[in-house]
Amino acid sequence: MEEARDFFDFQIDQRAASLDLTDTRERMKILRELAENLARLKDRPVLDAALVHCASRLNIGPDEIRKMVQAHLAQQKKYTDQVSERTRQNPSSETSQPEQEDGSTPVALHPSVRLLLQLAMTDPAAHRWLAAGADGLAWDGVGGAEFLAKILAAPIDPANPATVTPWLSTLSPGESSTLTALLHQGRPSADALTSARHAVASLRIASVAREIDLIQNQLRTGKPNPETVVAQTRELMSLKMKFNTLQAKLREAPRED
Repeated sequence: MEEARDFFDFQIDQRAASLDLTDTRERMKILRELAENLARLKDRPVLDAALVHCASRLNIGPDEIRKMVQAHLAQQKKYTDQVSERTRQNPSSETSQPEQEDGSTPVALHPSVRLLLQLAMTDPAAHRWLAAGADGLAWDGVGGAEFLAKILAAPIDPANPATVTPWLSTLSPGESSTLTALLHQGRPSADALTSARHAVASLRIASVAREIDLIQNQLRTGKPNPETVVAQTRELMSLKMKFNTLQAKLREAPRED
């Protein structure tokens, strides 16, 4: 639970620095982002504790965030059910027309990936740092990761529109609409490279937190043999050390207000 609480504290602090939490629309924006990440917690006690902690930080009732988490999960289930039903009715549709369906659907983005996409398309220094590896591909497996990788692999220079415009014509309608919406939001006000480093760090911390949560669930609910318990306990200790190291680096990193 400590790992989850620290991650959500970081997310709230990061967003509060750029949003006016007294504004209803901006307050709803951070609540939606929190709900998206809270929905990833599969351990019920950990989720309940995280809900209470986030609610306390934002000075609202836990039920307000809980309803948004439930709505997010319901939306995910509805989408999954729709895909399953289409596949059941027409098993060949998923393989025979993938470009038509996927190409017109906007890309689902993790909040940190959304920020990285904006930075990669608007700031040359951030683009170069991300394209060089960004201390490891921390965004693998989260919403929008493939689209971000596609942008970083493209022969474009954000400082040179002549390289960007022709490349934009190669995007699918869904990718194009996603990118257009992001660019219309404008460039983040904070230092771009610093923002990119913090976003990547938060993704790495979240990834390690998910690994910790997974192993803890396996130890709590499974029936592993003694050798497996020893191996998983060692791995858990290693992950917690990694988590603490990443958090320490994040706290020490300079921030632009």
